[in-house]
Amino acid sequence: MKLNKSNIKDFLTGCLDNGIYVERLITNNFSDYLEKPELSDDDFQTLVSFMTTNGVLVKDEKGNYETVIGFQPGPGTVKYIITTSAGKNGQINPLGEIEVNAGEDFTYDVIADKKFVIDELVVDGEGIKDVSGLATYHGVIYNVRENHAIEVTFKENTNAPEV
Repeated sequence: MKLNKSNIKDFLTGCLDNGIYVERLITNNFSDYLEKPELSDDDFQTLVSFMTTNGVLVKDEKGNYETVIGFQPGPGTVKYIITTSAGKNGQINPLGEIEVNAGEDFTYDVIADKKFVIDELVVDGEGIKDVSGLATYHGVIYNVRENHAIEVTFKENTNAPEV
């Protein structure tokens, strides 16, 4: 697991929730950091320095901190929010803010109304290729490890046969 300022608290909480006690973290009251709403850069550096010195973290060739105690937050430990939205003339299911456990897959379906097709499907700011013009689409975000946003818009189907 790569650690950064935004997920180090999840890592520590996950360790404790799963019965993985890094003795030196407990004795040095690092659990106090878990109670803070947000870690400062100094807090993060203090934790990283301590965990590196005590063999819990190593720095990889790209400068990322990797855990070495073999813990990955599992289902139920860490949750992320998938936010979905749809424009007029179609729908996305599920719709809204959906809580997903870390590591789970998230599936969604896009369905255009009659006489309409998908105009654009955007996941985390990136347009999904080869979706424009489809009446339906089934998507999956595998192994969720962060929050995501899915937006879809629809347009009139100009290729539909006239009745």
